[in-house]
Amino acid sequence: MRARRETLPSGLTLVAEPHPGSEVVAIQGWVHAGAGAESAGELGCAHMLEHMLFRGTRRLDDGEVQRRVADAGGRVNAWTTFDDTVVELLVPRASAGAALGWMAELLRDARFDPALLEVEKDVVAHEIRGAEASPGSVARAALVGALFRGSRLAEGVRGTVEAVEALDVGALERFYRRASRPDNTTVVMVGGLDLDEAQEGAARAFGGWRRPTLALDLPTPPAPTPEPEVACLAGVGEGFSLAWSVPGASDADHLRCGLLRDALADRGASPLAGLLQAGALDLGVRYEASRRFGLLTITVATAPGRAAPLLGAALMLLDDLRERGPAAGLTRALRERAWVRACLEGEAHAGRARALGRAARASEASNVDPDAALERLAATSRSDLRAV
Repeated sequence: MRARRETLPSGLTLVAEPHPGSEVVAIQGWVHAGAGAESAGELGCAHMLEHMLFRGTRRLDDGEVQRRVADAGGRVNAWTTFDDTVVELLVPRASAGAALGWMAELLRDARFDPALLEVEKDVVAHEIRGAEASPGSVARAALVGALFRGSRLAEGVRGTVEAVEALDVGALERFYRRASRPDNTTVVMVGGLDLDEAQEGAARAFGGWRRPTLALDLPTPPAPTPEPEVACLAGVGEGFSLAWSVPGASDADHLRCGLLRDALADRGASPLAGLLQAGALDLGVRYEASRRFGLLTITVATAPGRAAPLLGAALMLLDDLRERGPAAGLTRALRERAWVRACLEGEAHAGRARALGRAARASEASNVDPDAALERLAATSRSDLRAV
């Protein structure tokens, strides 16, 4: 059954998709304001909000939502992008109504304790410093900086250590109140649910959340530069990374970018497999998609002194791939494998909810409809993959 989309009187969007017979429900709250919505003085607020949402609400103590979800046999998750701040509760069907109430607490009534904020600032600063020791992370950061030079997005989702350490409760509270409001939020439910009961449950849980009288006022994230440069990094540890800008999640080709990642990462048939035979210690390929852009990163670990020659070999292999495209047999095998994986993700309620959440913005729904994207993936040809 296809998902039903409803807009509650408060402006909150509810997307619900039943999977009859399932005993599990995935509930995701998508606040459509990520790092790209931060204004001056708010650098790092969106990612910090992700950390602080579980640190207590007006009625629930620090960690209480995690404990209640765990006691029900479920789990919690959260993530931040340039576009969204997302909270996920995966619970048994019998706990879905209660979980909607917990989600409403997080999105509407979070409480920011100054002492707990100091703890989370240390956690986030540690994450940022850890990323600075990873070639892939540094290459991606360099590319994002080139794509969005001069804008907030050039600093990445987490921001900088200095900005995080300067955050206070006032800045976080202002960002939360400006961003987390019903007319800027989508709640997605996928799993063993009845559509009418889901709508009634959401209306009860979020009924007290009123649309603010002030109009939604969030900065429009800038578009990436049209011809971004390749970011290449060598010398962080032993190895190098290459990063490119590719289509993002609002592009009809976003699943094909995942297919390209698979073609590059396949140890048996990847054009880059020769690097392993030439002395590379490890090869990793990663595709990350924001709404407006995506990043494709290749990271190669090498023995001391081998980074430079292997970097040259990698660039030659990639040039050949750009000219010829992947082998026809590899394209067919990867297409079938990716289609199965995408279908399995659709059957996994959290994965399906994530796809529906990404498609929540009506203006972008035609490009990121999960079912249409699967059909496009299944029809991918060798020339299509070469074009991507």
